[in-house]
Amino acid sequence: MLNARRIVALASAAAVIAGAVALAPHQQSQEPDKVRLGVYDSRGVAIAWAGSEHNTIREKMKEYEQAKAAGNDAEMKRLEEWGQMQQRLLHFQGFGRYPVDEYLAALGDQLPQLLKDRDLAAIVWTPNATADNVETVDVTVDLMKLFGMDEAKAAQMMKEVAGHQPLDFVDLYKMDPRD
Repeated sequence: MLNARRIVALASAAAVIAGAVALAPHQQSQEPDKVRLGVYDSRGVAIAWAGSEHNTIREKMKEYEQAKAAGNDAEMKRLEEWGQMQQRLLHFQGFGRYPVDEYLAALGDQLPQLLKDRDLAAIVWTPNATADNVETVDVTVDLMKLFGMDEAKAAQMMKEVAGHQPLDFVDLYKMDPRD
C-alpha cells in the first residue's frame, strides 16, 4: 500500500513529466529570434562623406595654399600626390565596391543610437550569406543622413546609385584621378 509521502512524490514526478511533455513540442517548433543586421552600400557612404565636414580636402587645400605661398615645392608636390590618391580612392569607393571603414569611424559615437533606433544587432557592409533567422535592413540612407545629407536627397541619390552596377577593378584603375 502506498503511503502519503510516496503518493506526493509520484504526483510531483508525474506533474514534472507532464509539464515537460507539454512544453517539449512548443520549444522544438519555436523559431529562433530574428537577428537584424544593418547593411549599407559603400558607394552611398562615400558620396555622403565626400560632401561632409569629415572630408579632409578643405584642410589639405589650405595646406597646399600655405606651401605655395611659402614657395615650398616639395610640400606642394606631396599634397598634389595626396590629392590624386584621395581622388582615386573616392573613385573606387563612389563607383565601385571598396571599404569605407575609415569614414564610418567618424560616426562612431552616433552608430550605437542607430543600432537602437533600428533595432539592429550590428551594421555590416554586405554579408556573403545569412542564416534563416537573419534579417537584413538597408541603413545606407541612415548613414548618409549622419554625414549631414538631407533624407530626401540621400534617398534620391541612392535610387540613382542602385540603378548602376558597381564598376569593376580594372575600370576603376583606369579612371584618371584628376577627374
